[in-house]
Amino acid sequence: MKEKKTERRCAKRESFDPMGIGIVHSGDAELYAETPVISNKQTQYVDILNKNACGLCIRITGTINILHPGRPFSLEMYRGHDKPWEIYRCRVLWAHQEDVSQGISLLGCRFEKTDTDKNWCLKDKAVNAPSPEDYGFLKATHLFKSIDRGGLCPFLNTLRFRKVKSGELVMKQGDEGDACFVIQKGIGIVFIQKDIKKYQIARVKQGEIIGEMAILTGEVRNASVIAETDMELWSIDKTRFDEITQKYSDVRSFLTELLTERFVSRKKIADRGIGKYLIQHKIGTGGYAIVYGGIHALLNMPVAIKMMKHDMAMDKDFLHNFRNEARTIARFNHKNIVKVYDIEERFRTIFIIMELLEGATLEEILETKAVLPHFKIIDYLIEICAGLAYAHTAGIVHQDIKPANIFITADGTVKILDFGLACPCASENVDMPGTPFYMSPEQIEMESIDERSDIYSLGIMAYEVLTGRRPYPENDLLKLMNLHVEQDIPDPWDLNPDIPKELRSFILKACSRDRSDRYKNMAEILDFLKPLRKNSYPVRKSAMTEKVKMTSLFLFSRDSQQLELNRLLEEFSTKAQKIGVNIKAADFNDINLGS
Repeated sequence: MKEKKTERRCAKRESFDPMGIGIVHSGDAELYAETPVISNKQTQYVDILNKNACGLCIRITGTINILHPGRPFSLEMYRGHDKPWEIYRCRVLWAHQEDVSQGISLLGCRFEKTDTDKNWCLKDKAVNAPSPEDYGFLKATHLFKSIDRGGLCPFLNTLRFRKVKSGELVMKQGDEGDACFVIQKGIGIVFIQKDIKKYQIARVKQGEIIGEMAILTGEVRNASVIAETDMELWSIDKTRFDEITQKYSDVRSFLTELLTERFVSRKKIADRGIGKYLIQHKIGTGGYAIVYGGIHALLNMPVAIKMMKHDMAMDKDFLHNFRNEARTIARFNHKNIVKVYDIEERFRTIFIIMELLEGATLEEILETKAVLPHFKIIDYLIEICAGLAYAHTAGIVHQDIKPANIFITADGTVKILDFGLACPCASENVDMPGTPFYMSPEQIEMESIDERSDIYSLGIMAYEVLTGRRPYPENDLLKLMNLHVEQDIPDPWDLNPDIPKELRSFILKACSRDRSDRYKNMAEILDFLKPLRKNSYPVRKSAMTEKVKMTSLFLFSRDSQQLELNRLLEEFSTKAQKIGVNIKAADFNDINLGS
């Protein structure tokens, strides 16, 4: 393969942002015939990077037989909703491997002729990739819209066409789950078989996906699908899909959307169980996770279930680090940190089961209230510092302190959310997690992280709460990050001269660019803030006294079980008393449990 060369450009080159999309047809091509013909056709979707009147530059993934200079091919280029596909006869000028490990190559191509007013004569329908008409159908489905642009072409190139006649099986219960299917035309019947009886449980139609558990878990089919009418399907092979998700992280968003669709579906076949927990409804979506409301299936206890998005959860480095930290995070027991009950790995992602909170995030509160009283801000800061001090003592840095991750419960207690991005103290920050508006200079510079990184983010958040805005312009993220690294933050008194001098001093020191000039740890900040609340501001009662809660647990037993039950209760009572929990028991002997 020849190295990329710079050709003489005959016209100004138009770059595409986002990238354009095209379909390359290669094979035995008669480019110069009056009616061009392509037989033995191979079809592949490609990204179009730029174009001028003489030719264009395309990016291809995988192998295709047009890599050699001089090779002719045809190209259909998508021009938008209201414009037709433009058809070009092209020839390769140069080819260059951009990323050998991912099979990505760049091609410089010259136009031979443009045919915008007639169709190519293609001998056979390509079954190895969607046609322009098929693409129009697929791109309109919400599941395909979820795929990030960089992964779209690799994904489309994995699809294979399949026709099923009425009455034929699409997939069979108990068979290996080796593919799932997108229905383009027709209707199917979903049924399960128990003993010798069949039970219809759903009908599926155009735009729906069936057999998705094949690529989510690889489990055997838990239901059969038979074609009620003739059907046209696009098959997604599990093995091929696994390969592209490893190479192209942009494709993983499809898994997240597919699983979300399953959880919010009302179909009886949808499995919403995550270990001992059952997902009931969707609460919200963040940059890294989707949060659902659910219950503990046995205890009927409400919980929040946070599902990490697949582009993050399937990253090997993140998953390795998270598993190392998960045990520590799950053992956290502090009133200012949201309680984590369990951590499950299923459906190729991570689920964090937490206490379900009632209240609002600090971000939501700031959107509804222009100004918070200074004493309340100090209260919030003290509780946040107390929670972070606890985490730092355990060796965990949060890395993403911001108003959206601070929750104020209905009784006014502060809870720190989202330790999912956390990392051990003094670790290398190779992935640069966090939110750019609040990131410390060392996070931006991808240097080692310690507790002082959280202190910087806390200072930026305090600046925002007290002034109503963050310190730097945000229309250019690169410039924003450079400002964090190169300049001291503006004086908060420039925006709000009524800020108490002590809080101004706290912000400026916490946000020092040189971490050695910041507070050393959260204990030092607490020593500074607590006298402010005690001596100068009203004391919030709920901040001083921890509320006592009562939990009821009813055990229904028979006389024959009483001895074993007493042993179980004694063991439970002993462990509960060790952590300061009081237990009171009462017998109800008049309950009839039936036969």
